[in-house]
Amino acid sequence: MIALLICLCNSFTKRMDLCIKHYIFMKKIALILAVLSALSMNIFSQEENNFGMHVEVGYAFSLPKGGNDNFNYHGLNILGMPGYHVSENLFTGVGIGLYDYRYNPTIVGGTMDVDFISAPIFIHGLYSFFVDPKINPFVGLKIGYGIVSDKLNYTMENPKAEWQMKASGGLYLSPSVGVLYSLNKRHKLSLGLSYDMQQYRLKKTVVAYGADSDETNSAFAVKVGWLF
Repeated sequence: MIALLICLCNSFTKRMDLCIKHYIFMKKIALILAVLSALSMNIFSQEENNFGMHVEVGYAFSLPKGGNDNFNYHGLNILGMPGYHVSENLFTGVGIGLYDYRYNPTIVGGTMDVDFISAPIFIHGLYSFFVDPKINPFVGLKIGYGIVSDKLNYTMENPKAEWQMKASGGLYLSPSVGVLYSLNKRHKLSLGLSYDMQQYRLKKTVVAYGADSDETNSAFAVKVGWLF
């Protein structure tokens, strides 16, 4: 009984440490995006200024891999994209984002802490097609590198087993389609659907079972945003 309580306490402590680490990291990225948005609103508010900003918030739904592959993740995401209005139709620039990737497996007799955070840095482009003064469709593309630095852990009590991997980043790719709704000449709301791909590498750090591997997480995301 005492051993079980100790095991539960250790598991709870690890989970709390992971949550705190994720919270601090997310808070820093959210602060950076908030500062970028505030600066953009102040600097780019003039009508004649071609610089602008696109902020998106969304949720990524995991896509099944099939076969014997591990798993795909789902989770919230937020992206800040300063850029330049090349024309009335084309907006492009460099952006930064935050994906809080979650995986919720059902484990009997064990624990699995495999959530991780990706912070992609990317170039982006959005092209809109004039259809109506208010509503216009668009296509978009984001491509860059997703920064990942986290440890994934899996433990089982019976039979006794331990699995630990260190995750590192890789290619980030997100093509999208959607619509823009014009509030006025400068400000627009966006609603988009995207395929979000994040490559990452898992490196074994505990000698147990498993091997180093290159993984690709695929997700279907819905995003709402504000472009100005």
